[in-house]
Amino acid sequence: MKYRGWILLSFMLIGFSAQAGVAAGKQLHAQAKCLSCHAAQPYDREKTPTFDALVKRVAGCSQNFNTGWFDDEIRDVAEYLNREYYRFES
Repeated sequence: MKYRGWILLSFMLIGFSAQAGVAAGKQLHAQAKCLSCHAAQPYDREKTPTFDALVKRVAGCSQNFNTGWFDDEIRDVAEYLNREYYRFES
């Protein structure tokens, strides 16, 4: 019985951390003004067919525009974009 509680708590924490990542990603995305470049056609699944490709594209934009994002922040932005636009299973 004890283990069921720990398992439930683990899943809850994973859910909360995923939500926190999306919220942080949304804020980073806004601060970097990503839509200033991507406004005409915000985000395209044809050019970015998988979640891993999305992470790589976010990393490329981060590098090109010197955002200074760390890997976890790149992942947060990718999670946000995935939730809002792409809807890949991650």
